[in-house]
Amino acid sequence: MTEYTEAQIIKHALAYYIQRPDADKEDLKQECRLLNKYVEKVVRLRKKHRISEEIEKAWEKREHGKILRDTK
Repeated sequence: MTEYTEAQIIKHALAYYIQRPDADKEDLKQECRLLNKYVEKVVRLRKKHRISEEIEKAWEKREHGKILRDTK
């Protein structure tokens, strides 16, 4: 698994986790700071590896579909 893939997974997991209804405000502050770090990391890696946003969106759709197929 590449560093970019790992960062994307963590970014998406944090974004989902932050939306939980019973989240404490202090926890949310820390989690949002961490999420922002991963958003920045993904952007940095995207630039480093010259990944366009269209390619990234296509990759995410493909990976999401693959994950759903693999879990059945």
